Amino acid sequence: LYNIKRREGSKSSNQPVFASAEKISYNDKTKQLRYENSFDIRQGNDRIMGGVADIYLADNNELKQTVVQNEVVITQPNRRAKGTWAQYTTADEIIILRGNPATVEDSQQGTTQGSEMTVAMRENRVVNQGATNQGG
Repeated sequence: LYNIKRREGSKSSNQPVFASAEKISYNDKTKQLRYENSFDIRQGNDRIMGGVADIYLADNNELKQTVVQNEVVITQPNRRAKGTWAQYTTADEIIILRGNPATVEDSQQGTTQGSEMTVAMRENRVVNQGATNQGG
């Protein structure tokens, strides 16, 4: 239904995305895909789970943006993030994560908690915009 390019180092390629949910709907006019009730989306070693996911596609059916909410859990090799809301934008490969608190556990950089964090995927960097609790 949609294409996602995966970047590893300087190379970019299309990789299949696998998704499941109790309810899936698609609106062709708005190019919006919605997963509801316990969704699970996987691409390679990356995985995101939660209550509701809204996937916004460009005219060429490539992923533009994903907004997820309700018990959001994002896992990648060596990293796990949890919150109540998250937004991923493909153009800049940025995740904005919110929670009470939102938490990012990184095996190399330790754990960070706050009300809102920005995870820059390209730079492998987490910036905390809310109250901070950081440990290693």
